[in-house]
Amino acid sequence: MNNRWFKFKNIKIARYGEYVLTGVSNLETGTAERRKINYIDTDGSSYDDIWYNERPFEISGMIYALDEKTMVRLKRKLIQACSLKESFRLKYFNREKTYSAECYFDKLPTFEKRQEWYLPFKLYLTIPGFYWQSEYESKLSLFEYEDNVTDTFTLPCVFTDVKNQMRILNSGDVETYPTFIVKHENDVEDGRIIVINETSGKTITLNYKTSSGETITIDTSQQTAMSNINGNITGNVDINTDFFCLLKGINDIKCISPGNTVAIRFYKNYLGV
Repeated sequence: MNNRWFKFKNIKIARYGEYVLTGVSNLETGTAERRKINYIDTDGSSYDDIWYNERPFEISGMIYALDEKTMVRLKRKLIQACSLKESFRLKYFNREKTYSAECYFDKLPTFEKRQEWYLPFKLYLTIPGFYWQSEYESKLSLFEYEDNVTDTFTLPCVFTDVKNQMRILNSGDVETYPTFIVKHENDVEDGRIIVINETSGKTITLNYKTSSGETITIDTSQQTAMSNINGNITGNVDINTDFFCLLKGINDIKCISPGNTVAIRFYKNYLGV
C-alpha cells in the first residue's frame, strides 16, 4: 500500500496520518454481463448487448489517535462523511496518477476492537459507472471569436476570426460522453445549435435561439439540454439527434452556431487503475 491514498469530502486515507490505509479489495476488477437477443422474425441475425455491472469495493484502514477524545472525534467524523443519502467524488492515487470516480456508500463503516492507539475500520463503496475517470475535467473551446489587431500605425482595426472546428483527443481507455456549454456572444442569426462529431458521423441539433446572457448546457450522457434562463429545453432537441460520445482516440468536432460560443467538457475514462 506504499504511497497509495484515497480522498473524499474532508477525509484522506493514506499510509500515514489520522486515517491509515491498510488494504483494498475488488478495486481494479469488475464484472460484465452479456445479453443475447435473437431477431428470428426479421433476418435471423443476432445482436449482443454488453454492459458493465456496478463496481463494489472495500477500503480497510485504521484510525490513529493518542488519546480517547481524539479517537472519538475522528470516528464520528468518518461516520458522518459516509452518508448513505448522497453520491460523492472519490479520488485515488495509485503511486503514479490520480483518478476519480462518482461513488456512494452501501452501508455505514464498521469497526473492530481497538488496538492501543489504532481503531480498525472498513468502508463499503460502489462506483455506479464502473470506470475510473481522470482527475481533472478537460475543458476546450470549440467555437469562439478571436480578435486580431492589425494596422498599428493608425487607430487599431480589429477583425474577428471565428473558429468552429477542433480535433479532440480522448486518450482514455474507452469512449466518454461530453458536455457542451453554449453561451450567447453576439446577435444570433440562426435559431439552431449544431454540433457534429465528424469522426463518428453523428450530430446533435438543438432548434433554439439563444438570447443575451443565456447559457445552454447539453449533457450527452443524460441526453438533456438546459438553459439558465428557460430551464429544461430538451423538447427543442431535433428528433434526428444522436447524443454522441467521444470515441477512443481522435474526434473531429465541428460546431454550427453563429452568434454563440461553444465549449466542450469531458472526463477520460479508464478500465483499471
